[in-house]
Amino acid sequence: MCECFITSDKDKAYIDYVGYNYLIIKDIFTDDPVKISISEQEANFWKEELSDQETSYVFYDKEKKILL
Repeated sequence: MCECFITSDKDKAYIDYVGYNYLIIKDIFTDDPVKISISEQEANFWKEELSDQETSYVFYDKEKKILL
């Protein structure tokens, strides 16, 4: 089931930077940066997804620092 990004109570962010094995995301309300550890394969996926310079929004867990 697809959850509505706008109405969800989950923490929301956009991807600001993709590193070798991490993402830097920024909270959409506070603009605070959060470093999320990911695998090299996931990093390659995000680099390809973001190659057209579109903004990608994600849900994340502030406490665990993981994407949902």
